[in-house]
Amino acid sequence: EHEHASEFLLQNLSATRYNSTNLSARLNTSRTELQQKRGSIAYLEALQQAAMEDGSQDVGEWLQARQLDDKARLLEQMQVAEGWQLAVETVLGDYLQAVCVDDIGSLGDYLGELQQGQLLLVEAGIEAEQGAQYLASKVSSGGRAAALLGGVRVADDLAQAIAQRHALAAHESVITPEGIWVGPNWLRVACQADQEGGIIQRREELANLSAQLTADQQHEAQLASDL
Repeated sequence: EHEHASEFLLQNLSATRYNSTNLSARLNTSRTELQQKRGSIAYLEALQQAAMEDGSQDVGEWLQARQLDDKARLLEQMQVAEGWQLAVETVLGDYLQAVCVDDIGSLGDYLGELQQGQLLLVEAGIEAEQGAQYLASKVSSGGRAAALLGGVRVADDLAQAIAQRHALAAHESVITPEGIWVGPNWLRVACQADQEGGIIQRREELANLSAQLTADQQHEAQLASDL
């Protein structure tokens, strides 16, 4: 019986050592992946911050004096349908940085205090129903972006966009998912689909990475506890 007990203990010790080695390897891998995700998040956050800066000290000071510097930007109040991020960014451009305020009219008396820079303000509005042929139907923003996207139709590709030109009114245009923007007698291409993507795509990537990071941290803690 003593020999059987010893043999059992030796087998148990061997299995435990194997499990310990396996857990150590998995924990090291998890920590490496966590470090890589933290680096990716820091890099994307730096790009996003640089892209969303006011670009003018005067504008920043004006917003701070009106207690508006901590207000959300339009970008932060938007949800964009998958595949249409670049098209929406092409149309909205700098307006993605617009400060969301309650009442633009109440701020009119203070505009003379702004000496230089570009100030962009946007109010909430009615989220009017838009047909699927319009870009506004791809965006949810509490009505803030509706007027800015007004009259912009969507097309699956350039050929379809060109085919729609004859039916466009003077104030209308049509855009493809790739950001090729066509009007009745004009065309614009904004090549923003670089390796980091546009700021809308980066914001979504940051949200996904942050969620993954939280899950990975919990997994790391469980591995450490098991070890």
